[in-house]
Amino acid sequence: MRHALPRAETVDRVAFLEWVASGRRVVHVGFWGTEGCRELMEPHALWLHERLAKKAATLIGLDVNEEGVDQARREGYEAYVVDCQDQEAVRALCLDPAEVVLAGEVIEHIDAPGRFLDAMHELAVPGGSLVITTPNAYSMLNSLSAFRGLELINPDHVALYSWYTLTNLLKRHGWETTSFLTYPYPLAPGSASGRGRLGKLLARLVLGIQGVLSRTVAPFIAHGLIAVGQESSRDGRDMASSTSEASVPTPG
Repeated sequence: MRHALPRAETVDRVAFLEWVASGRRVVHVGFWGTEGCRELMEPHALWLHERLAKKAATLIGLDVNEEGVDQARREGYEAYVVDCQDQEAVRALCLDPAEVVLAGEVIEHIDAPGRFLDAMHELAVPGGSLVITTPNAYSMLNSLSAFRGLELINPDHVALYSWYTLTNLLKRHGWETTSFLTYPYPLAPGSASGRGRLGKLLARLVLGIQGVLSRTVAPFIAHGLIAVGQESSRDGRDMASSTSEASVPTPG
């Protein structure tokens, strides 16, 4: 079956999420990231939780990484250990509902994405927003790498999503997609890895071309996807007609 892609803007991921969080009550799911993620991002000032803390009215971090949560608490962040695929465990936290629930680079790691999306309703105010970011199944770099017999993917990932599969999954679990964006490779092209010198040069070249094309004519070949969803149902109740100041406005 063919599905026409919607119009989409390619944005700086961190800058967009800062804008989403600005002045709002935010819960950041999977805030610590996989092993080595913070160390990779911090030298580039791209550790998202730190950036969000400077913009959000309030910020709570949730993660399964006990050591990461403990360290975040020592640094003054409010954070809790919880498996966000477990709706009862999330509900048991008894957190004040947030205007924005942000799950950045999380959904591709988890075994039960449907249960995860169900649990996100426990964190949002009625009519609140859920923002999902995830690598793009049709990233130009990964598609071309297949010609060299390679798949470029984090070893902890268990899924890749496209525009259609991500919006369809959200809809099945009570989230109506209100806007959809893409984002380029988060680091400079020169930081791309590759097999040997030629592989690194090719990766840098492809990332450069991908960045230009995704910002001009083909946003859906970009490195990653951003879906902004608003609650359409909760506990069987239709919420599509509700309006909420918590909902994230459409960019632009």
